[in-house]
Amino acid sequence: MRVTHRLTLILSTAGLGALLSTARADVIVAYEVAPRDKPADADIYARLLKPDGTLGWNADEALAVATSTDIETSPVVVPDGAGGAFVIYEYQFTEGEHKGDTDIVAQHIGADGTLLWNQGEAPPPVASSKSKEYHPVAIADGAGGFIVAYG
Repeated sequence: MRVTHRLTLILSTAGLGALLSTARADVIVAYEVAPRDKPADADIYARLLKPDGTLGWNADEALAVATSTDIETSPVVVPDGAGGAFVIYEYQFTEGEHKGDTDIVAQHIGADGTLLWNQGEAPPPVASSKSKEYHPVAIADGAGGFIVAYG
């Protein structure tokens, strides 16, 4: 059976990862990884899977979306309408004046696997306050952006 319509799928399982299918039938997956040398830390990586089952972008290694010394978790992936995606996730500060705070931040991945916002440094905040923001969920807004809700 051949599927001929466009499908956007957003999944999140226990805050460990998310995926979406783009209009080109590629699948973009974002997931968190705890480095072996720092198991209390968590970073966000992404992969592009092409319709023929091969890996896109850099087939040899995953795209590092967020690998700061702080803790990044709970990625949600939303299509940007141009073959790329937005990755929205929790960012927990582990040092400095915001230590212990958790915000919701985002990164934009271009269709070619390039991090488009701030060259991958200091992700733009989506929700930031003196309170803790958790559990982002998001949908595409139909105009190349996204709408986020969080706890």
